[in-house]
Amino acid sequence: MGREKETSEELESAFKYELCSYPPALFDSSIHLREANKPVFAAAICNLLGHDVPGNVPNDGIQYVLDSGALLQRIPWSHGSTYRDICHQYTDYVTKKYGDAIVVFDGYESTNTKDIAHLRRSKGNAGITVTFTADMTLTMKKEPFLPNRKNKQRFLFMLSEDLQKKKCETHHALGDADLLIGKKVVQSANVTNTVLVGDDTDLLVLLCYHASLEAHDLFFCHEPKKKNMKKPRIWNIKAKKKMLGATASLTVASSDAHARSTPFSALQLVETAGALAAQACDNDEEHDDIVKFEL
Repeated sequence: MGREKETSEELESAFKYELCSYPPALFDSSIHLREANKPVFAAAICNLLGHDVPGNVPNDGIQYVLDSGALLQRIPWSHGSTYRDICHQYTDYVTKKYGDAIVVFDGYESTNTKDIAHLRRSKGNAGITVTFTADMTLTMKKEPFLPNRKNKQRFLFMLSEDLQKKKCETHHALGDADLLIGKKVVQSANVTNTVLVGDDTDLLVLLCYHASLEAHDLFFCHEPKKKNMKKPRIWNIKAKKKMLGATASLTVASSDAHARSTPFSALQLVETAGALAAQACDNDEEHDDIVKFEL
């Protein structure tokens, strides 16, 4: 009787929790981890710190560092072009707009921390592997070509070689390039004024933490796509870091680390964003606006 009572109590305790084939607190589906709502966090930082106008960026003596992930989205691929032609389009775009830029590429030869994000974007469709050379004609659109890891890696190597011929410096990460981009930007800022061009919230967070106040000026530029004619958003990282303060900068970086590692981070990011806002604002309405702002 005693054992039966214990079993009954254990079952009663077990039924307090959701019974399903996968934990919904961690996963959206059986294969997809929940995605951290980092745009909310980015919006809070944007509202708290504001944007700098383009005139605040020096015109001369600038070293540009480009996130290849954002760069790939800037150029449409024309049907009938060769892969060499497409590489030349990217190279011309970079050299005309950014000069002898530093371009940092993600790596796709092994698994990395963004595999789940890539799987989510491709909706599980990895695309077919294309064995191509520079002189071959493109026979498919960019959208089904790039989700295939082998296609993308081969094309990035080809593009890298073309950029190097035009005196651009290129670097390839083993996996996710965010940290390598951050390192190259900080190293560049130790020598000259530097602008990072990219779209990823992680990059803004990394710069707010790693940037040195003793270095040259450092800017983060989110450049809109051609179809979006809005002016680019620009942040003076040193000025923003002074506004945040050392403690808040560390809090931002810590919260972003949570965003990479845990599916519970959406709530943590909103809480951190609210805390950051409270440090700079006394108006409750402003606090609400910061959390509700959408990119």
